Amino acid sequence: ILDGLANINIDAAAQTVQANVSQASAEQWQIETQAGDIALESGKAYQLTFDASCTTDTEMLFGITRIDDGNYPVCWRNTANLSTEMQTYSYTFTLRYSTQSDFYLYFDYGNTAGNYIIKNPKLIEVGTNLLPDVTDWTHYVSSGSAQMASDAQTQTFTANVTADGLYEWDIQAQARNLTLEKGKKYKLSVDMACSEETALSMGILHQVG
Repeated sequence: ILDGLANINIDAAAQTVQANVSQASAEQWQIETQAGDIALESGKAYQLTFDASCTTDTEMLFGITRIDDGNYPVCWRNTANLSTEMQTYSYTFTLRYSTQSDFYLYFDYGNTAGNYIIKNPKLIEVGTNLLPDVTDWTHYVSSGSAQMASDAQTQTFTANVTADGLYEWDIQAQARNLTLEKGKKYKLSVDMACSEETALSMGILHQVG
């Protein structure tokens, strides 16, 4: 807080930041919160999500920067239009700056007096497909009958099930040998269709022993 008046509270357990700005500052950045020591790689895509509200309708500035020889380069920034209703905001960006380990994420509250609440902020890497080529997937049929095929060019997998299995897992496609890290978050997205309305089960399994 370099100007204006504000009381800022951070609740780590609830993943919530509350900035009660009683007097706006001359510049937005003069009242802000920062999350530092973030390692980002040049050319990679990242997704920032958070829930936010303010007792006064306002435009909140936020972004990514670092201290570079006393300067604060604009590595990425954006704005969110806040209202009294808590909303979820999501932004995807590609880092157009050199790889560094000392970036920080900032939220600016200085332009408007009000009670700002930021909840559940998350910054994750996106755009990296961890799955193998569909032509390398394993086909598994223990009961029932199915013909399975894959197309490398369109990355399409087709399972033509002509007789039901005894259990839903008796006919499977498996993408094996994935490397995942404990505590990290991953996003699975897939386009699917079936000639019959049905429920499809999917998940991650680790075979032990």
